[in-house]
Amino acid sequence: MLELNDLIDQHVENYYNLKAFDGKQGGLEFRLAECGFGKELSTSAGEIASVLKHPKTRFAGIRHLIAAIIVKNINHRAGTQFSLLSPKISTFCQSIPPLERQAGCDEVYDQAFTKWRQMSAFLLSPTRSNREPPQANERELQNALTQNVSLLDSVLAPFIKTGDIQKYREDNLKAIIFQGAQLGILLFSQPSNWVFGWNVSSGAASGSHLTMRDISGARRWVLFPGIAELVVERHGRQKVREVVAPVTVDL
Repeated sequence: MLELNDLIDQHVENYYNLKAFDGKQGGLEFRLAECGFGKELSTSAGEIASVLKHPKTRFAGIRHLIAAIIVKNINHRAGTQFSLLSPKISTFCQSIPPLERQAGCDEVYDQAFTKWRQMSAFLLSPTRSNREPPQANERELQNALTQNVSLLDSVLAPFIKTGDIQKYREDNLKAIIFQGAQLGILLFSQPSNWVFGWNVSSGAASGSHLTMRDISGARRWVLFPGIAELVVERHGRQKVREVVAPVTVDL
């Protein structure tokens, strides 16, 4: 988690500019909405567009953007075009029928799906004998990596430094997304259920609003999400146990 955050931070510092944005915010918001902001992602397209537009906050916006797209697409619910899990996994997950709305169905489904996740990660691994953590297959994910880079670049294009570094930037971004895929298959294989927290307060689960203002009026912004474990207590109640706090900055 922390290594992935550091890689994104270095990437943003090296490859993006702080020039005045001469485009229209409406167009930027439209492209962000196409990426899922305001829909699958809790940040509104308008909010992140505003952060990206201003040079002083741009790097914070780009870091959030890259992290959000990676986290969105390591989820087993991600569409097969962008999924950073094995195509064998993502195709099967997309084919699962909707859950029936009956008492007890959620608990039974969660138990069955957890077992399937662990067994699938084990059986799909080419190195089952040495009990190493499962590894993402870079060759298998080439199309998804390219699609994720293209999706991000639909927003990032106005902010990319010009010159010969462009090829290095694309390769570096693809390598970072692949590191996200490594995290995705590792979490997929675990017996616990994990959620990413985009809230600045401690212990907040995914889906919460990501900004708040302190007494001085400074706005806190999440650069990289925290992660929490969903613990099922007696009577089926769920408790969120924060494992890693989100990385934040004051804007």
